Amino acid sequence: MSAIKDNKRPSARRSERFTCHRTEPIHVRCCLPVLLKVILNTVLGCILLIGPAAASDFMVPVKSIAQITIDEDNEALNYPVALFFDPTLEEIYLINGGKARIVVYGPDFFPRISIGKGRGVITPRGGTVLPNGEVYICQVMTAKNPRPRLTILNGAFFVDREIFLDEIPDIKDFRPRNVAVNNDGIIYLAGDNYRGVIVLDDEGNFLRLLQPMDQIILRGAEAELPLGLEGGQEGAAEILTEDTEETIPEEEDFANIPEEFRPRSSEEEGFREVTGPVKINYVNIDSTGKLYLISAETGKIYVYGPDESFLFSFGTKGGSPGQQSNPRALVVDEETEVIYVVDYMRHTILAYNLAGEYIFEFGGRGFNPGWFNFPTDISINNRGQLIIADLFNKRAQVLEVEKKGISYYMDRSQPGSVDLTTEGQEDQPDVFLEELYQTIKEEEKEGEVISEEEGVGEEREEEDELIPEEEGVEEEREEEDEVIFEEEVIEEAPPGEPAPLGPFDEPLESPEEIQ
Repeated sequence: MSAIKDNKRPSARRSERFTCHRTEPIHVRCCLPVLLKVILNTVLGCILLIGPAAASDFMVPVKSIAQITIDEDNEALNYPVALFFDPTLEEIYLINGGKARIVVYGPDFFPRISIGKGRGVITPRGGTVLPNGEVYICQVMTAKNPRPRLTILNGAFFVDREIFLDEIPDIKDFRPRNVAVNNDGIIYLAGDNYRGVIVLDDEGNFLRLLQPMDQIILRGAEAELPLGLEGGQEGAAEILTEDTEETIPEEEDFANIPEEFRPRSSEEEGFREVTGPVKINYVNIDSTGKLYLISAETGKIYVYGPDESFLFSFGTKGGSPGQQSNPRALVVDEETEVIYVVDYMRHTILAYNLAGEYIFEFGGRGFNPGWFNFPTDISINNRGQLIIADLFNKRAQVLEVEKKGISYYMDRSQPGSVDLTTEGQEDQPDVFLEELYQTIKEEEKEGEVISEEEGVGEEREEEDELIPEEEGVEEEREEEDEVIFEEEVIEEAPPGEPAPLGPFDEPLESPEEIQ
């Protein structure tokens, strides 16, 4: 099988069309005893009726647009670890981790082509597409790929150039996970367990480290090591080595999953709290040039201006609604001015306004559309639909968040809005959005209801014709009641004589006859 299915990729938009591929929700057949099965089905039914939005304190209607589950060979996806979107050609790039390939989907969510070893793609972990058609791909060091690198492909998916990260003396043992490029060609690289973001010029020359400073907690062996600062990360490199050694040995179930997503041992002794550079695992740039840096270590997002000046940070570490347990990726919906953050451990998508104020969230752990099983990445297409890599469900979900619900919470998050914590108002958001959700459902079925009402009118006419017949039936029932009453009346016998037989009684045999 060749490494690429379509070598003649034009730089302009393609004219061919494909049929949209969508999958139906997965149904689970339970083999438990009958009683337990009934109980489970009842509980699951209630959950499905409530919907995925019930995973948070608030309800915002979320609609499933498509479930991407197959690759270019019509085979099931094998651990989709990352994805990114090309707004020019409206294509989705999905990194199929189990096969170490990048599958490209069209606007109809149908797989078109794939990029593999024949184009220098060996161990992809993240990427981005520039307006000129260039594709930047992060590749980590493994036995198959001995050198960590940033591979740049042209519009036809041929290797244009590569930046070998092990040649940069200012960084050591860097494992690239995610890349972003601004309008001036400046490259920002985020890695696994690396304290800060690496900044390179368009030729791959090292410029500087961008390192947010915050209160961090060092645990286990990490607490005994020096903390790396700007200009060198020797301590951080040693920390990375220690974390790697603690990784659980590979099993068949985890062999195709990137190391950063595998379970780790929890045997840690001792900790210390210090102020220092935080680990950054994701970087993104919006259309204005603002930088968004995610730290799963602190559960925060650090926002920088186009000139790399620190603006503010937002988010809190934790496992409750409104908190981030293990944030992995984010995307900015500039039309609705909402920042969506993927939480890997809470299986949710959190929404913030551009000021970093939490407004709502949706999701939860599950297998139906709108639910997640360790989501790892997120992007957005030109129609404002969210595209989410759902790792252990082995799919990418395309979801649409109802804009009426977004507007409602955005209005409430503005200064002078209603205080949600005021007594007597805590349940108001749920009531409002429950009504909104029902209204949307009614609008979707409005056309069907109108067509059904025409048939209902005819049925009512037929019912009116049957009414006279039913009046005769009532008269017959009255006569039957009188007959039954007469049958139940039995003459009373004179004293000392046996009672007369009823109409359905048989004479009893005398003792003499029995002998």
